[in-house]
Amino acid sequence: MKNNTLWIWLLIFCFLLVVALFFSTNIQSMKNVNSNIKAINSEYEEYAKGKTNGLDITTVINKAINHNENKLIEKDADGNYVDDENRIVIYITFGGKTYRMERLYKVGIEPFIEYFGSVEFNCVDKKYHDSGMISSLTFEAKEY
Repeated sequence: MKNNTLWIWLLIFCFLLVVALFFSTNIQSMKNVNSNIKAINSEYEEYAKGKTNGLDITTVINKAINHNENKLIEKDADGNYVDDENRIVIYITFGGKTYRMERLYKVGIEPFIEYFGSVEFNCVDKKYHDSGMISSLTFEAKEY
């Protein structure tokens, strides 16, 4: 009888140990994900704080495109990144029209820099995914 009780307590202890390890691993994983999201957000929110110029806009577009490519975000028939929990999109508004970063990238970043490199832009909208990661930024040209 003593032997059986000892085995039962040993099994209960082992079970509790496995459960504790499982939860501690999940908590650590969630902390890593949250830390990664904060790092990504800070990279993009830096450009959204105030006035920025066209050169900075091209930098944030290149960052977003590199991010989407590294996360293997698919594109639709028009060449736009499809909606995904990891996708980041930059929108540029000037002349009353809003353009997605993919369109500017397709036309060429160099002409954008040539015409809008010194133009002042303001971030007029920030959106986030449900996970808390930045989803999109919209920049508007002040005057050009």
